[in-house]
Amino acid sequence: MAFKQISQAEIDDLLSVERVMRVGFEANGEHYLVPLGFIWHGGALYAMTTKGRKTQLAAANPKVSFQIDTSARTGPFSWHSISGEGTFEIVTDSKEVKAISPLLVSRFPDMPNWMQAEYAEKQEQGKVVFVRIRPSEMTGRKSEPA
Repeated sequence: MAFKQISQAEIDDLLSVERVMRVGFEANGEHYLVPLGFIWHGGALYAMTTKGRKTQLAAANPKVSFQIDTSARTGPFSWHSISGEGTFEIVTDSKEVKAISPLLVSRFPDMPNWMQAEYAEKQEQGKVVFVRIRPSEMTGRKSEPA
């Protein structure tokens, strides 16, 4: 097995196909890792989530790390992976939210009814936020037979 860097084109392909990223937060001596559904749009990773531990940690330290890979589809021995760092921001511009919201929703046509209902309820309560991670660094690797 050989590990190789992947090209920007391969990174872009992976970002257009995969739907889940893991985001690492660190603030006040606390570390937190969470999966988030995402889209890649305009050079940033966007997600819809709820207020809570991750948004509290990001308010204290907006610098995050992230990782996206193909191992769920390909197995643990043949994979493509992207790792990076960036700034976690809550999107407050209503025009940006209006542009991103349908893109995120269309990315998850298989979202179960119970989750749709839960998000609708949380949205009514003002608990849903749209977030953006602007990568400051992003690299990719792959594992394949030598």
